[in-house]
Amino acid sequence: AQDDKCGSSPEPLSQKFPNVLIIGDSISMDSSGYVKYVSSLLGRSAHELAQVQHSGGLGLQQAADTKRGLKCIDRWLGGLKWDVFTVNISIHVCYPGSQDPPEAYSANLKTILSKA
Repeated sequence: AQDDKCGSSPEPLSQKFPNVLIIGDSISMDSSGYVKYVSSLLGRSAHELAQVQHSGGLGLQQAADTKRGLKCIDRWLGGLKWDVFTVNISIHVCYPGSQDPPEAYSANLKTILSKA
């Protein structure tokens, strides 16, 4: 069974533009983060970029930590090939003794990126 906290897969790919998938936490959200700058640089509106901001640890619409990323990456990729793929997941909790210590964070992130 898939984790309900993974949310849905992204919308179908654009035939007109390079396809950009942004997976992240609050720093990448379109209302408060860098999605508005990415869309501006590409000359596109934010809704033309695929974003994954699902189910952070506090019920927020965020991608959460790399453990969640490992569970959800296949759904987030949606079985699609992306022209640009970014991941910005919970670096703020990457420290010794945390829920996502540096060794685990690094290994998990490598696995997540290898799937793209």
